[in-house]
Amino acid sequence: MNKKWKHTLDFSGFYKDDSIDIVEKGKKISVLIRRKFSSILDYESEDFDQELEDIVDVFESISGYDDVEPVEEFDDCMESLYNWADYNRIWIKVM
Repeated sequence: MNKKWKHTLDFSGFYKDDSIDIVEKGKKISVLIRRKFSSILDYESEDFDQELEDIVDVFESISGYDDVEPVEEFDDCMESLYNWADYNRIWIKVM
């Protein structure tokens, strides 16, 4: 990791695993994010990050029950996560 990045979110253990469905991948991502950034996902924290909380909420709720396909919902959420991560200097490792 180069000095440009403050932290790494490592999804490489499951991201490319086709035996895990997209709903489960979303749940795994949300768990890892909550573990890594628990301090900024605490509503009572001065550093609370609503944007990240919203992203995690979507990963947790991907279901396919809405009008949007789970893959599309997942991809949109990953795009939001990448944008948030770039702004906050967080490296996302998927391979």
